[in-house]
Amino acid sequence: MVTVLGYRNGNFEETDTVFNKAISWDSYRGALTPPVFDFHRVAIHEFGHTVGLDHPDEATPKQNVVAIMNSQVSNLDTLAQDDINGATAIYSTGPAYHSISNDPVLMDLSTRGVTYTGNNVLIGGFIVQGSQPAQLVVRCLAFSLASFGVPNALGDSAIYLYDANNHLIASNDDWFTSSDAETISSYHRDPPNSIESALLVTLNPGNYTAIVKSYSDSQQAATAGVALIEVYDLRKSASRLGNVSTRGQVGTGDNILIGGIIVGGSTPKPVVVRALGPTLTQFGVTGVLADPYLELRDGNGNLVEANNDWQQSPEAAAIIADGKAPSNAKESAMARTLSPGNYTALVHGVGGTTGTALVEVYDESASP
Repeated sequence: MVTVLGYRNGNFEETDTVFNKAISWDSYRGALTPPVFDFHRVAIHEFGHTVGLDHPDEATPKQNVVAIMNSQVSNLDTLAQDDINGATAIYSTGPAYHSISNDPVLMDLSTRGVTYTGNNVLIGGFIVQGSQPAQLVVRCLAFSLASFGVPNALGDSAIYLYDANNHLIASNDDWFTSSDAETISSYHRDPPNSIESALLVTLNPGNYTAIVKSYSDSQQAATAGVALIEVYDLRKSASRLGNVSTRGQVGTGDNILIGGIIVGGSTPKPVVVRALGPTLTQFGVTGVLADPYLELRDGNGNLVEANNDWQQSPEAAAIIADGKAPSNAKESAMARTLSPGNYTALVHGVGGTTGTALVEVYDESASP
């Protein structure tokens, strides 16, 4: 039996513990009785290597201690104090946790869609409003979506953040390799899986673009799959997230474009939600969704509003007054005042049609 430690870019990433089927295994307590070995105590020892412990009796200088982590299996069948002390020394109490203040802003903006290869990747845009820099966590979930029942989740994802001049600001492949990993986790925003991506950034007011794609190199080809872009406002200044927009492929079934909103605070907030398709051709996008259909649902899945053609919306006048009228009558929009909570915007193609679309959420309140 052996525990293999996996490293990537100098960082401990995973372990695999292999047990030899040729050995006679059982599970019992007390004195060791070869040739039948106790699976329980051997597993504890190997999992000790998983958390980073070594053999104290082979250390330099050698330690003569009672420990299940000694190099030879013995009559000891449970953790000893030295084993506990070793794990405590490695992990201690962990980083201090920080909370994000529940302010009347769009605290979290996210979009889920399919990212393909080439130019058909998932592209998220957002706007930082105000006069001060804002601190944000921008992350991509992909591999872990499968555990939530999402089919065809992207495997190894990478995220790239650009400014309004298309200059690369930051990028990340595996979030825990970032120098900001401890701070990201202290806000409880660490992705569930080590091969997912996250960035901690402080951004001046302006427009930004986050691109999510499959990680690829000379050894690993790019693939397609479902991914989730998220932007969290850590509320370190009076500036705020004022908009998120994500461009992606709208398919059929579960492969639609889905935007998420969390309205913080205790007062309702006016927003405009749009789904664009034909307008994208003005920007050189091909294969657009000809007729988007937009649904807005609350955190319980209840329908708040649905819209096919924005001019048929009961809020059409408000949409025009806000300067958010889509340029094409086939596109969708709604202007709602939302109570604090979670909301989801879903973009479908009318009649099961498919193509590239853009889902957008605008904060229409005058101030944070």
